[in-house]
Amino acid sequence: MNIVKNITLGLVMAAVLPVSAGEKIDQSLSASGVSQIEIENVRGDIKVTGGSSDKVTVTGELDDQTEDFIFKQQGSQLLIKVKVPRHLDGNDRGNGSKLDINIPQGIKVIFNGVSTDLSVTNTNSSAEIRTVSGDVKVDQLVDYIELTTVSGDVESKDLSGKINISTVSGEIDDQSSQGRLQLKTVSGSIETSSDANEVFLNTVSGDVEANLAKIDELVVATVSGDVDSQFELNDDGNVKLSSVSGDYKLGLQENVQASFRLSSSAGGSFSNKITHDKAQEAKYGPSAKLNFETGNASSSIRATTVSGDVELYTKK
Repeated sequence: MNIVKNITLGLVMAAVLPVSAGEKIDQSLSASGVSQIEIENVRGDIKVTGGSSDKVTVTGELDDQTEDFIFKQQGSQLLIKVKVPRHLDGNDRGNGSKLDINIPQGIKVIFNGVSTDLSVTNTNSSAEIRTVSGDVKVDQLVDYIELTTVSGDVESKDLSGKINISTVSGEIDDQSSQGRLQLKTVSGSIETSSDANEVFLNTVSGDVEANLAKIDELVVATVSGDVDSQFELNDDGNVKLSSVSGDYKLGLQENVQASFRLSSSAGGSFSNKITHDKAQEAKYGPSAKLNFETGNASSSIRATTVSGDVELYTKK
């Protein structure tokens, strides 16, 4: 019994031992009963890696402005927090935290930061990540995944589930995702090579390159950004595209079975390389439309633009 008490006391002390700014640390706690880990760090570089251990370990060096380091379990949540002065931001003097955090696979990761670069790999868990200017790099996440940054770039690979990634001016690079995918930027570009069957892409002025697999639903909205996409449209699939001045270039499978309804209101043009059907221009005004069907027309493709160009072709 005394042995158990001593072990427990040692683990608790590991979580509350005082630390100093810029100190190197090597601490661990049992992950028994832990379902999620919340990490808070203002600036620096944090790496989270999933593994087979039954412990959570934190190694590395704390921020030069560290006031306190919190590492403790609260019910089913384990908190890792580097406390710094409230006024501190990524431009202040000194170095940010550089921490390696190893966790058991399957534990949800929650992260909040400002100018922290973050990588999360091999956790096989859900994740909610929010940062301002830091870059985010993740792979092998599942279930519910939400990645949000303002000016940071996001790289993702092998995600599966309900995926939401957004940035304002950063770039998104998504590879080998599955499930339901939503990518959103304002001025940043979007690049994805995805097996997701439901895809939602939204940008204001960023360009989009989307190499997709078999699609049940695809919704794309842009203002001035250009979109280049290839995919196979499943039977009963639905595609909705919209732009103001942005151009669309769409490659579909041979013998696609779809009803096409495309329209422009102020001078946009249509290039149809799937059939011989031509666009019809309005007798009065600059509007035009292109309507045609292929096969049994079980699927639907709708596109509206103000002045953008739309090109349809059969992909190889």
